[in-house]
Amino acid sequence: MKRRAFLQGSVASFGALAFPFSRAASASGRGLAMVVVDDIDMSSSLPHLIALLDALNARLIPVTCCISPYHENGSPIDLDTPLAQLILAYMLGNRGVEVAAFVPELSRQSEYFQGRSVQKAIKVFREILQPAKGARQYTPLVQSVACLDVTSPLSPTGVRSGGCHNVLAIPTVDGPVRSETWPDGTVRLFGGRRIDFGAYDSSMVEKGAEESQLIYYLSAQKLETLSVEELAKVAKRFTDDLVAQEIEGNYSVQPLSDLQFRDSYGFTRRVVLQLLDPAPLGSTGGRAMAEFATLLDDLNLPHTLGLAEAEGTREQKSGFWLSTEDVPSLNMVRFQSGIANQPSVVETVRPLGAGVGVVFDPVEEGQGGLDENGYLHLVKVDIRNANDIRHLGNMFSRTQDVVLTVHASAVQDPFDRQDLLAFLKTLSGDGVSRIVPLSKLAMGLVSKDPIDIRQRRTLAALPSLRQVPIVRSRADKDALLEDARTAWRYFERFTHPQTGLCPATVNFAPGGGNIHKAVTMWDVGSQINGLISAARIGLIDQKEFRQAITKLLPQIRGRVSQDRLLPQGWIVTDRHKWGNKNFDGSDAGRLMSALDCLRRYDDSFAVQLDKITSAWDLDKVILNGEMHSVTDGVLHSSYVSHSAHYSALAFRRWGLTVKSPYEFSAGQSVHDSQMGLLEAVAKIGPIGAEPLLLEAMELGMSPESKHLADMLFTAQFEEFQETGQLVCVSEGPLDVEPWFSYQGLQLDAQKRTWAIDTVGQETEYRQPEFWRSHHVISCKAAFLWGAYRPHNYSDRLVNYVRTRARTKNGFAASIFSQSQRATEYYTDINTNAVILQAVAHSLGAD
Repeated sequence: MKRRAFLQGSVASFGALAFPFSRAASASGRGLAMVVVDDIDMSSSLPHLIALLDALNARLIPVTCCISPYHENGSPIDLDTPLAQLILAYMLGNRGVEVAAFVPELSRQSEYFQGRSVQKAIKVFREILQPAKGARQYTPLVQSVACLDVTSPLSPTGVRSGGCHNVLAIPTVDGPVRSETWPDGTVRLFGGRRIDFGAYDSSMVEKGAEESQLIYYLSAQKLETLSVEELAKVAKRFTDDLVAQEIEGNYSVQPLSDLQFRDSYGFTRRVVLQLLDPAPLGSTGGRAMAEFATLLDDLNLPHTLGLAEAEGTREQKSGFWLSTEDVPSLNMVRFQSGIANQPSVVETVRPLGAGVGVVFDPVEEGQGGLDENGYLHLVKVDIRNANDIRHLGNMFSRTQDVVLTVHASAVQDPFDRQDLLAFLKTLSGDGVSRIVPLSKLAMGLVSKDPIDIRQRRTLAALPSLRQVPIVRSRADKDALLEDARTAWRYFERFTHPQTGLCPATVNFAPGGGNIHKAVTMWDVGSQINGLISAARIGLIDQKEFRQAITKLLPQIRGRVSQDRLLPQGWIVTDRHKWGNKNFDGSDAGRLMSALDCLRRYDDSFAVQLDKITSAWDLDKVILNGEMHSVTDGVLHSSYVSHSAHYSALAFRRWGLTVKSPYEFSAGQSVHDSQMGLLEAVAKIGPIGAEPLLLEAMELGMSPESKHLADMLFTAQFEEFQETGQLVCVSEGPLDVEPWFSYQGLQLDAQKRTWAIDTVGQETEYRQPEFWRSHHVISCKAAFLWGAYRPHNYSDRLVNYVRTRARTKNGFAASIFSQSQRATEYYTDINTNAVILQAVAHSLGAD
């Protein structure tokens, strides 16, 4: 049988048995049962599905089908697929079949990506199921979402923005049904019984004495263990048993979409009144709207004044900018559509604070949700005339949050005004609807996650961060040159004359002190970049530069271990090529970046560098695209690290294919990519200026690092504006225990938190008290910001460091924030090398 004839025959076979899609919910004292079919995908047997759905339909049993909107390769399904045509056929017949979008990882997703996943899934289903709307054109076609049941699921508060209210956590084992009701009205259901038709018994659908809710799960894949004829017989027994339970009063089998109407859930839907600006105000429409607004005020019904849509274009939409800070506020704006996956343009005459765009979609065109810009789409119903007022009760569903948009033409007639008021009074007293201000509805759907808040604040700050290119004065250049001379003193005084290597740190405290002679490949990379910068600035001539590099390069040839020649984990500065046999993937990335800078600065070393790097067996420590380190012969991934992105870019310069934890945005919008990036960064740990800004100095800024730099700078400046406290976080040595720290912004903290991590990740160093007493201003990071982000705050940081951290042996590594004490007798190779890099960048030295 051909596919189209097969589907048409299926629909025709039970046309006389159609019944309303949604049945009334029972009183809360009676049990509730739901039937759910899962494991449905493109490979599912359609004859088996039809046999089951026909049996359910014959006894008027509603059923929810959990279906993914995507093929296995991630592409959206479309109406040409047999499964989509089958589901559409049942829904066209109004046959008690509803769809729950299956989003497997929903419970692991953040609030933002829950909203995005639901919006995208419903958009796919809307394209497929649109013909099924028919007379129900204002009813949402998908009101539920299903996902895998996981350990420690995140709250499902992101789904309501997309018009969904119910979440099914599909169980892996049978268990009592347990429900959670969230403050935004979302209900999540856990547990349920798996019905195996291969071993079916009537006792499987009996209600236990303590059970008030039951969910019966049927796997579409397991249906295929029976023949279609056998399945039809068992399905009939199953449905007969369900009806028998209903007749006995044990429970009522209901659609999942009606769940909210049980008294125990206390569901409310929010309704907003938007009065469109009837310019000019003195016109007939203006006077009518003003009178209607007064009547609403008399009834204490909140309302919002909105902009009329621009005429003659669909590329521009009227809406609002919702400022989401301490006191939410609304500004009327217009939105222009951007090109694919690019941000849309907001037209406004005033600066916009941290917030989100609020856009209105006609009720017949969708269910709202978060779009690719992070803007919130709300469903609106336009009320233009008396006919709209008469039919208003049928123009949106019982569960939808909705914006009733009143046009002046609808309220010019006094009788029409009264009819509309009567409808609104009835609506506000129906026990479910609440007429609320637009800001309250929108804020209830906008994520409160700290990462979302940080993203909104970063985007709001961007216009103020864009400054015109500066022209440095002679005095400014002279000051930078003096900074470079100070930093260069470290290399002049401590570079070993035979090996050409410079020590990692130097403690020159009176009466003691020591030189730390072991250097990592990160340190050596810094030294190479420091030498390049010194030559660019003019602190050394080209002959001195080449002599220094010629001494240094033989020291990094590496060591063979386990049949792998790799750069060593560390080497000592006073012996030739002597060090351990470990390998650090992050440090090697820093070295590779420096070697790339070297060959671009002086191509006379190109052949030698190719010989050194091609001899290394780096391909043997790249597994599944991830660079690995080697410690005592054991490989472990270097991937979950803030240096992994910078290192990956450096390795790629040498022809190696290495993955970055920051890159996963193929096909995503700019905003979605940025949100995913911030979430990935938060999982790694606090983020500081390095190696973030080193990328700008050496490799050119990637989009990922550019956004992170914007975010970090904004947060630091924000802290200064609010508290007067300078913040300039990075990694670096301390002159007290734990001797080295990674300091940065913890993105997922509820409050703006400047956290500290250590090499050993010891718990005693992860306490807020320790953080406060050991927060430092990183001297090298101050100069990096001065080079990368010319700004008054950057200038303040550089000047602060200049006046406090200059020593006879270079710049001190850090300045403690609380005491303002610099590590005056403690400095290091990275601080001084990076300052040289930053100064060279600031001066634009060739």
